[in-house]
Amino acid sequence: MITAYLPKHLLQSTALALVCGIITIAGAQTPPVIPPVQQLPNPERVAITAPTRVPPLPAAPLTMTAAINIALRNQPAVVQARAVVTSARGKVNQLRGNLLPSLVLSSGYNGVHNLGGTTGSSNTAAPGFTESATIRQLLFDSSHSHDLLSQADMLYMAAYYALKTQENNTALATAQAYIAFLQSKQLTLVSEHNVANRSSQLLLAQARLKSGLGLPSDMVNAETALSQAQVQLSTAQNTEEAAGINLALQMGLDPRTRIHTDGYSALPSSPITLGKIVAMAMKSRPEIAAQAAQLEAAKKAESAARTANDPTLNGNLEVLGRGNTFGGGTGQLLAGISVQYTPYDGGIVAGQVEQARGAVTQSEALLKNTKLQVIADAGSAFVAYTSAIEREKLANAELFNAKQAVVIATGRYRSGIGLFQDILTAQQSLVTAESDVANAQSAEQQAYVQVLHAEGRAL
Repeated sequence: MITAYLPKHLLQSTALALVCGIITIAGAQTPPVIPPVQQLPNPERVAITAPTRVPPLPAAPLTMTAAINIALRNQPAVVQARAVVTSARGKVNQLRGNLLPSLVLSSGYNGVHNLGGTTGSSNTAAPGFTESATIRQLLFDSSHSHDLLSQADMLYMAAYYALKTQENNTALATAQAYIAFLQSKQLTLVSEHNVANRSSQLLLAQARLKSGLGLPSDMVNAETALSQAQVQLSTAQNTEEAAGINLALQMGLDPRTRIHTDGYSALPSSPITLGKIVAMAMKSRPEIAAQAAQLEAAKKAESAARTANDPTLNGNLEVLGRGNTFGGGTGQLLAGISVQYTPYDGGIVAGQVEQARGAVTQSEALLKNTKLQVIADAGSAFVAYTSAIEREKLANAELFNAKQAVVIATGRYRSGIGLFQDILTAQQSLVTAESDVANAQSAEQQAYVQVLHAEGRAL
């Protein structure tokens, strides 16, 4: 026989080729088995209904700066802080009035009717009109009133800087909500791209199966991956809606308000140093100024407590008029000085001084703690921003490689030398990479607004 003269390895190759040919012919003659699968359309987006009365918003997409300005006008916390400033200013005006002259005018009429008895008594009131004008002026109180006024001035400044602090915090919260909303929109786009890619991969698996070159398990795995992508899309859409609700809430609007946002803000090209952030923060952060004003107010309160029982000297000037007609008759001019002094009060003032001294010590500790917290904010913002820049670089490299992996896996499967599982794995890596890029961009924006807030600058 001829086969007796063929080499052994050639005989093995010939036999393997015959077996493969037989299997191929049998597969071509047998129709492919399509496994039963469940396929549903993409989930419908759940959106809340906008309120009947929509607040006025810009026609163009809303920028982050515009969102912050709206929040500063409408956020209840800012309105409340402004009211505190108004109350503190009113207290200053009250105490300033104690140092200024006061004028009191009065007028009246006396009608006398004798009920019997002696009418010549000197105590009998004279009938007719009476008028008086009295001027009172504080002359001396050991600067007690001045200290109270200075304390009120410092409390007013503390309230003012507390308002600035609240405005900065509101701006930061609004900016963070704005960036989070943009991030959620990006992640929704990632999920939409994933659904589209999973759909095309399902079509590829179905085509390979119908041609007899693919496996039923490939199509089932493709259907499963598509369903998972649809679930992720639904979750991303819900997260986006929740982020929009939170943004409207931070802006002080009806949370049902539909907001159309602009893109991310441009980031600085020059490097940011920790020393610069700390120096700017120590000079500009309103929290430090507010606590410093609280400390000065506490010192003035202690000074005022020490003079609470000191002698107080007041002067008054009074003009009296009496007559049968209003504005007529005789007049008198009275001038006087009054002194008030409390030599002993049972220890009340001593207790007030001790209480005020404790408040001074407490304010000094709070000022130191505020400065330390400001430095900590600056350090945290610097670390977050610096690391976010590196994260974005790494995420972009990850995305580039993931895209190449999908292209290679798809090409190998189309040519029949790769597994469909390679496509599923590569696609999942692509989704992760796209999500990492979106998260890194958001983190960089979040860190930058934290830097601006740490420096005390307007966002």
